[in-house]
Amino acid sequence: MINRAPRAVFLSAWLCATALVARSSMGAEGARLHKEGKYFEVAIPPGWTPEEQSFGLSPDEKKIYGVTLAGPHTESVVEARMSAHYCAPDNLMDKTPEKYIRVHSYSADKSGVGVSSGTVGGLPAKRFENVSFRLIPPRSLNAKKIGIRESFAVIPLKRGYYALRYTAAAEDFAAGLPAFEAFLSSFKPLLK
Repeated sequence: MINRAPRAVFLSAWLCATALVARSSMGAEGARLHKEGKYFEVAIPPGWTPEEQSFGLSPDEKKIYGVTLAGPHTESVVEARMSAHYCAPDNLMDKTPEKYIRVHSYSADKSGVGVSSGTVGGLPAKRFENVSFRLIPPRSLNAKKIGIRESFAVIPLKRGYYALRYTAAAEDFAAGLPAFEAFLSSFKPLLK
């Protein structure tokens, strides 16, 4: 007869160690801490999950480093998203924080939402929102026009900038806004 006790002891010790590591990466309210290399740390709100980006150019090729989160499952046809990215000065998208703000502050409903100043992560930031519309499903004769609302925080740096973003269907936007505000409050820039 084989003695299975050592295997059981090892498995029990491994499970306890795994639970301790998981607990140490959780915040006070159950949020998990995400560290993006040498760029930033941020708490992932409960119910939000990191998405794998497995297509297109790599972060090193784009010079954009970050995390994108999918929101809790709802009945909405548009899944809520939240993200935090560091954009290096020579990135392939919007080279400057001013261009990023100019590109993303357009509002399709002509609401004229302005850019305001504030702080995020202890650094000066620009905050703004926009409204756009999407056809769901795309390229369909029976597509429905869905309102999309977004909130942004852009933190200019000496070299590059941080861009934090929350996107949801307009009708669901208010429900996820507290999670985005908590996300912003937890943001810790590692570059200044």
